[in-house]
Amino acid sequence: MENHDLELGDISIIQESFQSLLDRVRNEGNINNAHQFTPSIYMAPGVLRDLSPSSFNPRVVSIGPLHRHDENVQEFEKQKATYLIKLMSRINSSLEEILKLCMHKVYASMNEIKACYVWTTPHDDAEIAEMMVMDACFILEFINQISELDEKSYSGKLLLHQNVTRDLVLLENQIPFFFLDEIFQCTILKFDPNASLTSLIYRVLTFINPFEAFIDISNISSNTHHILSLLHECYTPPDYITSHPSSSTIPSAVDLDRAGVNFKPNQRPTWLMGMEVKLSTFICFFWVLA
Repeated sequence: MENHDLELGDISIIQESFQSLLDRVRNEGNINNAHQFTPSIYMAPGVLRDLSPSSFNPRVVSIGPLHRHDENVQEFEKQKATYLIKLMSRINSSLEEILKLCMHKVYASMNEIKACYVWTTPHDDAEIAEMMVMDACFILEFINQISELDEKSYSGKLLLHQNVTRDLVLLENQIPFFFLDEIFQCTILKFDPNASLTSLIYRVLTFINPFEAFIDISNISSNTHHILSLLHECYTPPDYITSHPSSSTIPSAVDLDRAGVNFKPNQRPTWLMGMEVKLSTFICFFWVLA
């Protein structure tokens, strides 16, 4: 009898657990699958963050929810409203009218926006809406101001611009690109109909160009995830470049350098990070040295 009661209890617990899991899968799965979005903005794994926390933590400005409450970004958080007001002042419409339009945009895309993040702390829709509009307007006005600076003004704010620009390309410090584009259409396109969001961001990318080479934005996809992924696409090889696996093992660059192999910049690479290897006619010496 006691065993029978225990079995019934187990069935009840299993049924409750099953229903809870089913509800969660349906709720979270519908958001992602219905809109075909998977998270692209998340905290880096601890094994990577521990190696270099500064590669993931913003120095000056927080974008999106993941570092919103970090102590070191609170001072600049107060300045975002100034950038928003400046952006709105460029448009021949009232501040209230533009903000209302932006809020309609964010609420219409709320599920898609949520699906772009792996959330670390809960936020209600009102918090997310305010955050997205404020951060998108800040990014657009900041980029706009950089393009307008003369040499004297530019040098006077160089340190600030370097740090903010660096923060804009951190993995954990992003907002969805599709939403940034929606706010771009509500704001900058109103006073500059010929503007392009990709071209506007290009000015920032050249400012932090990590390889000090020409950045090609001609092949950027329309569904890029965020500003960092746009930068990544600039260094992705074109589709027509294919790899040719070698049957032999090539020594590392360090080993080759120690063996006396000469390295020099490729003046005409097929793509920005492309490499070209020219083997000596006396290939036997190459392998002996390696």
